[in-house]
Amino acid sequence: MAVYRAARHLDSSAVPRALGLADVVREQLAVFFDEFDLLITPTMPGLPDAFEQAAVGRLDDGPDEIKQLWAGRGTFTDPFNLSGNPAISLPLGWSSSGLPIGVQIVGRWAGAPTLLAYAERFEQALQWADRRPPLHVATIAMLS
Repeated sequence: MAVYRAARHLDSSAVPRALGLADVVREQLAVFFDEFDLLITPTMPGLPDAFEQAAVGRLDDGPDEIKQLWAGRGTFTDPFNLSGNPAISLPLGWSSSGLPIGVQIVGRWAGAPTLLAYAERFEQALQWADRRPPLHVATIAMLS
């Protein structure tokens, strides 16, 4: 809701400016992907929040809180949400407390088949599909 309220105050030139920025990002990434098949980055700049922290206060956040949240989390994912490049986050690492650490793999524009083939190779090599963090929906369902 906060994003909607903030967007209502944008002037009519904001949309063309945003679309122009998306074009620039897409063009720069196309140059990168002329040379490379994939880009591998962290998914987030830090560990995920504990459940108790993530669930508090998000519905009542205002525009400034939403901007702060996004600025701290979307560092590695935002460019590809903007450009439309296919990307996937895989839990290829685990913190000492058992939380998944995401690794993002990004492919060329319209290169989802190649991206998914590499993601499948990572899954087979690192066998993470059966790992679960300490609090997981499957664990909660078994406790009920």
